[in-house]
Amino acid sequence: MARPARKSTAPTKPLLKPPVRVGNLDTAALIGELRQLHEDAEDENIGGMPADEELFRALLYLEANAGAVKREEARRKAAITRVKLWQYLREQADIHQAKAVEDARAANAEWADLVPALAVKTPSAAYNKAKRLQAAVLTDLSRGDRPVRRTPEAVLEAERQAAEAEAARRHALLAPVAAPARAPGRPGRRRRSHVLAGPD
Repeated sequence: MARPARKSTAPTKPLLKPPVRVGNLDTAALIGELRQLHEDAEDENIGGMPADEELFRALLYLEANAGAVKREEARRKAAITRVKLWQYLREQADIHQAKAVEDARAANAEWADLVPALAVKTPSAAYNKAKRLQAAVLTDLSRGDRPVRRTPEAVLEAERQAAEAEAARRHALLAPVAAPARAPGRPGRRRRSHVLAGPD
């Protein structure tokens, strides 16, 4: 018996579960811990290790010199920390690459110009990839944002909703406070307030 065909998910449907991320890390502190492990292991090349703030270059050094750490427990800890730091870089790359695309477009770059930079083959593929990258920018879990599906349609819908929310916020700040409606009374006659009115 043939299985029933699975219904395709609407491309704009929000994700039900937030993506699992390592989130914000004190990368310099973690690199400092890895440096200490290599110093304790008397890594003879430790003098050539980049500064703690140079995350990418420091990770390359630690990878090339991983064998300097001899104790199995320390070697395991160092490797797991490196995995976490590479994952952090992967998450940050989407956000910063999306910003670079935005800056390129603001400088009148065509999608065709971004084809080789985004490692795709056509301008339409560059557009779609840029929109998928934008999903990471639009999903800030610290703000309570709903996770945005990594499809161009979902990103466009999220951008539309964000623009509407921003327009409503600006309108609320700039619009004058509406005067209270005048109570019905005789035409041309001012209705006296029961609080401020004196005796007739």
